[in-house]
Amino acid sequence: MRYETFFRRAGVFAVALMSCHAIAVGYDTVTTLDGTTYRGELVSVAPDGIDIEERGVIRKVSIVDIADLALDGEPDPLRDARRFLRRRDPGASIEELTKVSPEDLKGLDPRVREEYDFVRIAANALNADAKSVEEWEQQLVQFLQKNARSHRFYEGSVILGDVQARMGKFGEAAASYGNLERGPPALQIRSATARASLLMGQGKFPEAITQFKAAKKITTSEDDTASVRQKLE
Repeated sequence: MRYETFFRRAGVFAVALMSCHAIAVGYDTVTTLDGTTYRGELVSVAPDGIDIEERGVIRKVSIVDIADLALDGEPDPLRDARRFLRRRDPGASIEELTKVSPEDLKGLDPRVREEYDFVRIAANALNADAKSVEEWEQQLVQFLQKNARSHRFYEGSVILGDVQARMGKFGEAAASYGNLERGPPALQIRSATARASLLMGQGKFPEAITQFKAAKKITTSEDDTASVRQKLE
């Protein structure tokens, strides 16, 4: 009888675990664009990249090489929402975030809450209609000002620029894209090409061509595959 009780309780516990949004795995995970995965503890996070300690070794990963960064204890819907945001499907991203309750975020690393706020604000800014877009634009501006050292700073700046361009705020959009000039060469190239596209959209073709040429002239190293990708795009 005691064995039956034990296994019954164990089964209930297992079901409870499976029903949770996420289970703390004890490590952060960084996946790079070439498929490499690092699992360990984030020891440094900055706009240009992150440092993660894996088995006593510090791995430095440039922001332009990161495909995904998953924090320990993140709710699963947050990871899915981030994936949809990366694909520029803000509606699906917002839908996933409705599955995350305040209780899911309690007791977690503050960076998880920061990540939740970024995905929520960025997705809503991209998805906003004419009535609400200004409110979400300002929320994104405030997020970037408050979290200027976040690894989301450059991505957020691009999204902000896209939103501002859609609003007809071309000067503000150019400034937002200009934030990427602070980053590695690949981001400097992306900054120049984004501003060139912005000028093209305004019919300013000579200025756009000048920007495209400037992007091609940005100095990169032979092994800088991220910059090569940006120049090809």
